[in-house]
Amino acid sequence: MDRVFQFFPRDEQAFMNQPELIAITPVYNEETNIATVIREWLQAFSRERIDARLLAVNDGSRDNTLSILQELQSQFPNQLLVLDKPNSGHGRTCRFGYEAALQQDAPWILQIDSDGQCDPAFFPLLWAKRQEADCVFGLRVTRDDGVVRKVVSKACSVLTSAVTGENLKDANVPYRLMRRPALRDSKRSADSRSQAQQGLALGLRSDPVSGATRRDQQHQFAQDRANGFPHAAANQSREKIGAKKL
Repeated sequence: MDRVFQFFPRDEQAFMNQPELIAITPVYNEETNIATVIREWLQAFSRERIDARLLAVNDGSRDNTLSILQELQSQFPNQLLVLDKPNSGHGRTCRFGYEAALQQDAPWILQIDSDGQCDPAFFPLLWAKRQEADCVFGLRVTRDDGVVRKVVSKACSVLTSAVTGENLKDANVPYRLMRRPALRDSKRSADSRSQAQQGLALGLRSDPVSGATRRDQQHQFAQDRANGFPHAAANQSREKIGAKKL
């Protein structure tokens, strides 16, 4: 198991009080971007008047990322928690963040990237849809990723759509809002499939076996547009775990 160092804020009890939203962001060698990203997201939560906490999981960064995060936490002691762990890769770090977020008992969990790819300007669109679905995924319409990452992401979406029968246009998107019970149950399901993010996507789609109470007996999805395009109205299936189609 990874050795984890937690840099708690001065008022630890204030941070640990149950918030409405826990946001997690995996961080690796982002000394150029991380301060701006953290500040922009904390401001976004404030504008929406959301009681939110941000968990920044440092994945063994080799640059000055960790020291920048520690300084930011001293500035936002009740909003930012820094977790530092040895490098294990993006997927494992995301899953580590999920586990940490689930321990906080917040009803909603948000995943975002730390490189500025997830624009907080579109967060109100996702947040507004939260009562209509258990999971709200963003949709990247423009990407700065390399060819290899685009191919891998496309393959994940094709695989997930083939297995689930639903057109999840961007199954590996890092911009996702999840209801806590949906994430908890789907993570249990994904644990038996894969350590990668596509395993979680399949778990979110699958009927959980835990028997936990679920709205309409099924977890439901929404997909929203991110990176510059407005939200489009969509239909929702209550018959099975469906994807809201744009």
